[in-house]
Amino acid sequence: MPIESLTITNYPPFRPATFTFSPGVTVIAGPNGVGKTRLLASLGFAPSDGAISVQGVDVKNRRRDGLPPPDSHDIEIGTQPYVKATSLYPGTYKRQGTNGIRPFFGTTLTEIAGFEDWILNAKYHVEHSAPAKSLLPYQNALPRILKAFSLLDESVEFSRFDSQFRVRLSTPVGEVLLGDMSTGYQAAYSFLFAILRASTDRESKIAARGPSHDDDFNPNDNCILIDEIDRHLHPSWQERIIGLLKDFLPEQQLIVTTHSPHIIQGLHADELIALGRDEKNLTVQRKIHPAPGRFGFRGWTVEEILRDVLGMDDSISAERKDTEDAFNDALDREDVEAARPYYEDLMAMLHPANPLRRIYDHQYRAAGGTPQGQQST
Repeated sequence: MPIESLTITNYPPFRPATFTFSPGVTVIAGPNGVGKTRLLASLGFAPSDGAISVQGVDVKNRRRDGLPPPDSHDIEIGTQPYVKATSLYPGTYKRQGTNGIRPFFGTTLTEIAGFEDWILNAKYHVEHSAPAKSLLPYQNALPRILKAFSLLDESVEFSRFDSQFRVRLSTPVGEVLLGDMSTGYQAAYSFLFAILRASTDRESKIAARGPSHDDDFNPNDNCILIDEIDRHLHPSWQERIIGLLKDFLPEQQLIVTTHSPHIIQGLHADELIALGRDEKNLTVQRKIHPAPGRFGFRGWTVEEILRDVLGMDDSISAERKDTEDAFNDALDREDVEAARPYYEDLMAMLHPANPLRRIYDHQYRAAGGTPQGQQST
């Protein structure tokens, strides 16, 4: 079952609040320093300070279970008293009904070579070992893993393992080693493979020893935490990554953070937690105004998201804003000569297809100005 809610009190920089989460994808967004990673850390039980309680159950003194030292804050999660916790890059945890909180798995964006070794070993055992229940998870996972190489870029496909047991990919420019692909490609696929690897290994161990009273593991019953999911990704990939994760991991809950308006463009309204500051500089969940309709943010422009979701006062540069203000001020004073240099700067500054070029040109002409190139010598 997914995490439904998180209640925090006395947890700086947050004002006491309850956050609710979508059973599928929830994206936490906001400016730098507002507490996105800290909120994610509270879900993974990895804050640097603060005692933690889960549904009223005190879980301090859990360092022996792989959790960080206790602190003095209170955190309450979801509707069940037990959760399996992990680290954040990415981390996964699941509900556990018997022995309290224990790590499931945790990983950083590990070097891609580690996943190459795992894929190769899994492939070898599936092809050469005697049939066994413990191999079934790998048989199911391998086709998805090999197909995953094409998720973000359909022109890229798994080609083969070379003589040094490295993954080679087929690309428009020929075969390329997986380790030589772009940083963005490797970053995106590192957490995809980490998620599949951890779930598959865990499922295989349980299949090998049989069910026990202490293991109710379901490989699809996970909550995956990813900090800064847009890191290293080109905007065109940022637009697609959430949808691809939904398709790739359809049964799993994902909670991620982002700075990117391109990530937000693919969301429904209930899939976003937008953080901001109140009048006391405490972090709160911002109410989006105007509220998105039934299509969520899928019809919003980047500029609209930057302004109305991420709280940017302006999505244009300070230099352009100052130039526009000076131009309009000169026209208000009916001082065409003073407006002329600002008009010329705007014509050189604005995108060639920007409709404001025509508006400023019309205003300048209407005030009696002569456009650049038509002035008498």
